Amino acid sequence: MITTINNTVSQKPSIVNAIIKQGVSTAPLLKMIGSGSISAPTHSWINDRYADAKDNAQLELSDLEENTTPTKFKNSNVAQIIKNEIGVTKRQMEMSQYGEKEWAYQVGKKGKEHLKDVEYAILGLGNSNGVESSPVAGTATKAPRMAGLFYFVPAEQRYTVDGYDASDSSTFKDFTMDELHAFLEPLWKRGAMEDDTFTVLLGSKLKNKANNFAKDYIIKQSGQHKFDPTITEIVTDFGNVKFQLHRHFAGDALADKLLAGKFREARAMYVSQTAFTEVPTSKTAKFGRYYTDLTLEVKNGDMFASAKGLK
Repeated sequence: MITTINNTVSQKPSIVNAIIKQGVSTAPLLKMIGSGSISAPTHSWINDRYADAKDNAQLELSDLEENTTPTKFKNSNVAQIIKNEIGVTKRQMEMSQYGEKEWAYQVGKKGKEHLKDVEYAILGLGNSNGVESSPVAGTATKAPRMAGLFYFVPAEQRYTVDGYDASDSSTFKDFTMDELHAFLEPLWKRGAMEDDTFTVLLGSKLKNKANNFAKDYIIKQSGQHKFDPTITEIVTDFGNVKFQLHRHFAGDALADKLLAGKFREARAMYVSQTAFTEVPTSKTAKFGRYYTDLTLEVKNGDMFASAKGLK
């Protein structure tokens, strides 16, 4: 897929990286995707897809018969505002709460919570019609909501188990190597698994299943690197696959789902980069706010696939 980007401006400084450095597990998805800046609350970009292979034997003298209809299409998303606020009274600031200053503690704690909320939005969680929901423009009384990563997965790469009914867990199917191969094959055909950036996000139950059914195919982590129990890498017919545990997949909305891809093909696009400001007040307290205004851009949806109905 070829991508042309519209509506970008120069990059602005952010405190996101500083918060992530406190622990990558705080926001692993933000660490995996790219970033950029935009200047409007609606962002659009142009995509184009490579055609599938076909029979192509031609006469020595042949006419112009190739379909030259343009295949480009526009993708759009809306920016979503995310904020988290803290307040500490003057008395609390003068005291050490369990051996630490309350203001510094609350600023650090709320920063990590803020990035979790940003990832929650990037995954499309909170959308009333599910994680595959389209973007919703805001009004004076309704907050705008961005479309998440699942929305940009092509229809033919949304793997669903036979007989799946989201309201009936008895229709879910065991996660096996066969199910994994069926899920991965469309991505392999598109070339998404050709380097080591390819990752599968999942919850603890499905990761435990993967650890068991693929135990003979696990790639041992080098002793030169710190062991990370949230990541398991295995060998498949299509190449190496890295399973990464993500806390948001532990909830009911994503517990039966997988999301895989080259996550560098997605970017968090900021109208306002994540920032922390102190909020003036006449009260005998100190207030602060984390604020982010961003949307999600998926440069190449062909590099992503999703699955649902697994257990």
